[in-house]
Amino acid sequence: MVVALTALVVALGGTATAATVVITSSKQIKDGAVTGADVKNSSLTGADVKNASLTAADFKGSIQGAKGEPGAQGAQGPKGDQGARGPAGALNVVDATGKVLGTMVSTVQPPFMSFLTAEGAILTYDPNPAVPNQPFTVWTGPLWYQAGGCSGTAYVVPQWPQPLQSAIVLAAPPVAGSDIYVAQPGTPQSFTALSRRDGAGCASTSTGVGNALVAMAAGTVPSVTKPLYYAPAG
Repeated sequence: MVVALTALVVALGGTATAATVVITSSKQIKDGAVTGADVKNSSLTGADVKNASLTAADFKGSIQGAKGEPGAQGAQGPKGDQGARGPAGALNVVDATGKVLGTMVSTVQPPFMSFLTAEGAILTYDPNPAVPNQPFTVWTGPLWYQAGGCSGTAYVVPQWPQPLQSAIVLAAPPVAGSDIYVAQPGTPQSFTALSRRDGAGCASTSTGVGNALVAMAAGTVPSVTKPLYYAPAG
């Protein structure tokens, strides 16, 4: 292949002279003198490349072979550890009419049923219709007062080991509509009570009381139609 190059030589301050140089052999070209910028794009073909001179690295990223078949499925891995048990769903205690009495609490053994009322008191019933339709009274009072006439703050001496939220019902028997009180958490108090309230009413006294907690009103005993049952809350 003969490449003809025309070189224009311009002499500073002189006359421009044109000369034609004909290259007849690659020996006339200095090694490394021809770069990619000197070669016309898309002008080289496979015939210009020496056979077996290119390696896989020369085609990296430009040519992809056909996609192979999927490999065989691997063996199953070992069984993972069992996760922690989630919280149990809440249950309501419901009477025969479908009325929700409260949220079930685990304070007694079956068949007795305990529930926490919306006012924060725990009531316990025997669900058997043959048993009188009234709650058990685990805390019966009395309520103690530092002032006369059962005025001011009411106190109760907790009847452990019953839960603090156990309903305090002074009426005997505790029928529907009877007032409920609940002991409040706090520092136990010791004082001389000047009055007290029980199922018979208010009476004057002068009694030393120890380890007493404040008692607050917490609604009334609900009207219940037996039998009672559990139902998912919500």
